[in-house]
Amino acid sequence: MRTHCLLLAALLSVSVGLSQAWGQSPAEPLFGTTSTPAEERARLISAPAPSVVDVAFQPPAPEPLSPTTSSTAAPMSQAGGAYQSAPGASIPAQYRTNTAALETALENYDDPGVGYVSYPDYAPIGYIPTDYQEAPGVSLYQPLSSPSMLAQNQGNLVLRGPVPGSFIVPGSTTAIRISGFVRIGQTFDFDAISTPDLFVTRAIAVPQFASQNTNFSARPTRLSLDTWTPTSFNDWMFHTFIQGDFLSGNPPAVGSSSNPRLRFAFVDFGYFRVGQDTTVFMDPSVFPRTADFQGPNGMVNSRQGLFRVTLPIGDRMRFAAAMEQPFSDITTLNEGVNVQDVPDFTSHLRYQADRYHFQASTILRAIGYRPDGEQVTRRGGWGVNLTSGFHPWAMLMHTNPIQDNDPDGLTRSRVLLQCALGQGIGRYIQDPSGIGLDGAVTANGGFETLPATSWTASYEHWYNRHWLSNFTFSSVDMGSTDALPATTFSSSKYLAASLWWVPVRNVSIGAEYLWGERQNLNGQQGRASRIQTVAQYNF
Repeated sequence: MRTHCLLLAALLSVSVGLSQAWGQSPAEPLFGTTSTPAEERARLISAPAPSVVDVAFQPPAPEPLSPTTSSTAAPMSQAGGAYQSAPGASIPAQYRTNTAALETALENYDDPGVGYVSYPDYAPIGYIPTDYQEAPGVSLYQPLSSPSMLAQNQGNLVLRGPVPGSFIVPGSTTAIRISGFVRIGQTFDFDAISTPDLFVTRAIAVPQFASQNTNFSARPTRLSLDTWTPTSFNDWMFHTFIQGDFLSGNPPAVGSSSNPRLRFAFVDFGYFRVGQDTTVFMDPSVFPRTADFQGPNGMVNSRQGLFRVTLPIGDRMRFAAAMEQPFSDITTLNEGVNVQDVPDFTSHLRYQADRYHFQASTILRAIGYRPDGEQVTRRGGWGVNLTSGFHPWAMLMHTNPIQDNDPDGLTRSRVLLQCALGQGIGRYIQDPSGIGLDGAVTANGGFETLPATSWTASYEHWYNRHWLSNFTFSSVDMGSTDALPATTFSSSKYLAASLWWVPVRNVSIGAEYLWGERQNLNGQQGRASRIQTVAQYNF
């Protein structure tokens, strides 16, 4: 007992010493830089918040502000941390409100990794991209601007952050942005399709029968939260992003309530991204602006857990690689179970310029199947996805849709292209995803992966800054085995033609005609058409 008491006393004395040391001001970091002397610090500028509707918004000439001294960090809270918190939650406030890290971030606000742009945020230099599946009322890219920094009043003033719509929390180095949109759509179906608020071509009835339906839905309504916190570790920025909508499951038969759905939840730190994000095999920037929220049937589109590394190669080129959540989406015919024990490996190389971009993506997979009472059989899967987006008229006229002030309609107009092919990649393509077409059993009890090919072409034509049209065509073709049922999905086509009106910033009103076709292995076909209208307000 005496030994136990002595040990307890020693632990208490060490704990007191550590708590006193922890309460002191932080020492010079091992990595990164400390605060720059006031006389050498870059002069920060103040510019009005950028417009969201104008792709090429140019802020007026900046006016320099006098450098100011750093504020004193707020005292550490006496309250204990919440239970189930991670160890980082107990870091003293002196570290979280380190103004040296904040000033470094603000001076380098448009530098990837250090400033408010993450390496996976593909955009022209000085801009940040908007999310894919956006209406045309918001621009493709939003310009960053240096905020005014009144450090001596940091504890009691809300400061505008560099990212449009963001603000720096008083007494903190963290910037926050709350964004999203409210979207209401109305559809009228001329033919039978089992998805009333999304035009999913694989859901077209085969054999076809007459069925008309009207539907109203606000389920795509979206809410997003960004945070940016500068750190002294290599001056890297810590960025978090969470986004959700209400497209969980099928729409209710009665009423209009819907359950929330998690779209994104990830953190960025330097070159690394961890969490739920779009697959690296996908190029979100070629997703066309259709009034139909589902989008083209042939788009590579998947969001899942991953660990991603993005490396810059010069100013305009990036290389990304990731380990991603596996899932063997196969048709077993109740003769075994699918197995997913090896991550999917994805990568891409991207070149980004103001008028165009190119991206080449690859994927390698191990698709597993365990027959009843036997060992696991694995088949390799692979895929290539080539994408590009470009402004053809801007290239011909030597205008710039990003840098020009108020570009004309032809300069804004663009072409989007995607072509994907591979073996065992069905779940990464919109139409065949989730219906067991990565692979299938054969008549002799074996197991094979299935070939898949998809392509999408879209032209977005702006008549002026308020009116535009979008024309999109997409196609998917899937392989088969000799054991698949005759009614299995084989191919589909998708056509969309829309007219959009952007009366004011952040408001988009559109009408669209949709046509689709599904074909089964036995050659039977079904076709459907729809009229879709939509109104969206971004905030």
